Amino acid sequence: MKRTVNNSYFIDVVTYSEAERGKGYGTLAARSLISYYLERGQLPLWETTHENTASHRLALKLGFEHVESYPVFAYVMES
Repeated sequence: MKRTVNNSYFIDVVTYSEAERGKGYGTLAARSLISYYLERGQLPLWETTHENTASHRLALKLGFEHVESYPVFAYVMES
């Protein structure tokens, strides 16, 4: 999923299968998307939940810097 705000892109990378975690797939996907958008003059943004420490580590590994924290609300529509 991607969303844009002020010429910046949110990119959601989710690994649902625990068996696939820790293999570098998220790093590879995120690096590719970051490069793609930077080459086009668009800035990547990284958001995650407070509890998702793996995502925090990945963001820092990829060169992001923590700038603020705020609550996130998620909604779904079930058909």
